Amino acid sequence: MCLVFLLLCGCSTVKSTVELKPKYSQTATVKMGDYSYSANVKFDGKSVYITPTSTNASGMTISCNGKEVAFSRRDMLTKADKSKVSAYNPAVLFYDAITTVSDCKKVGNAYVFDGKTSVGNFTLTVNQSSELVSFNIPDADFSIEFDVGDSVESGALLATLN
Repeated sequence: MCLVFLLLCGCSTVKSTVELKPKYSQTATVKMGDYSYSANVKFDGKSVYITPTSTNASGMTISCNGKEVAFSRRDMLTKADKSKVSAYNPAVLFYDAITTVSDCKKVGNAYVFDGKTSVGNFTLTVNQSSELVSFNIPDADFSIEFDVGDSVESGALLATLN
């Protein structure tokens, strides 16, 4: 009887969850091929904002809300329909991924979300504290490596894992 009890306890299904923050801001390194730059990356639940901090483009913000892409710096603001902007635009890539994450699996102490953009499959890795760790699109030679511990906004979208 004890053996049956131990077997049943050992075979229970464990349900894992991780929270994606629908509003956050983290510093990161954006890499496109051999080119990289530091940036602030923000998602306010509606739009992605990428503001370079280590290049001549420092202070310029690229944003995407799913319909439009905007480029702003100081008093200048230029908007374009998303369909007329390169699919390789970093704000477009990250917006498309963060708003369509699907399959998720636990890998070690992290959670990996898989999905697809118009330029290839992506992985979005989140740590146990719900901070973004990395975003990669190998086919596009594009990645964002987030500085963990620099998340400043909170909120939670519960993602249930099996």
